[in-house]
Amino acid sequence: MKVAICDDDMRDLARLEQFCLRFDNRIPIGRFTDGMSLLKTYEYDFYDLVFLDIEMSAPNGLIVGKELAGREVPPLIVFTTQSLNYAVRGYGIAMRYLPKPVEFDTFSGVMRMAMEKIAAQKLTISCGGTTVVLPICDISYFEVIHHEVIFHMKDSRIYSTRGSLTDFMDKLARFWFIQPHKSYCVNMDHIDRLTRQTITMTNGEIVPIGRSMRDSFHHRFDLYLKGNSTL
Repeated sequence: MKVAICDDDMRDLARLEQFCLRFDNRIPIGRFTDGMSLLKTYEYDFYDLVFLDIEMSAPNGLIVGKELAGREVPPLIVFTTQSLNYAVRGYGIAMRYLPKPVEFDTFSGVMRMAMEKIAAQKLTISCGGTTVVLPICDISYFEVIHHEVIFHMKDSRIYSTRGSLTDFMDKLARFWFIQPHKSYCVNMDHIDRLTRQTITMTNGEIVPIGRSMRDSFHHRFDLYLKGNSTL
């Protein structure tokens, strides 16, 4: 997990950095004193959790938070503020608010909550003796070949691990993964187009649709397109 702290008050920034190190000194920390520098960093880097001061000079924290929340893979955002009057305006953007001055007990509670949420959005596999952490939103599809599960990522990278399709279907079903074929499972967020027999993923790769699963798959994909969350 990587943490960014954005605050134009150097004392508040230093306080949160000290709390991060006290919580876990292995966590990489990015320090920012204005919102624009944080947004520019997101052009080539990513932070899983952002502590964002609301009362900064333009752009203020609400504007920066809205921009980050609208990205394809948004970070978790925790607003820090001297006035909770901003809370209503930030609903739908922030995971939590921390009133200033921030206390360590409150801070550590938010950190534990964030770590649980971030871990739930990633899949850890053993790949060639190495532990690999895959962002679930980046998995295009996975398939099983001779007891080997192969994960195809949206950028066409491939990772493999021992197991069965069922092992991972149980973990990923709630993230819009469904099975169009006995040997494949696809992330519906990465479907580009399909016919009755095949699915073309956004990375250009093609996945077959099994005859016995064809009607069920097309029905469930239709529900997904309609925004039905109770697959």
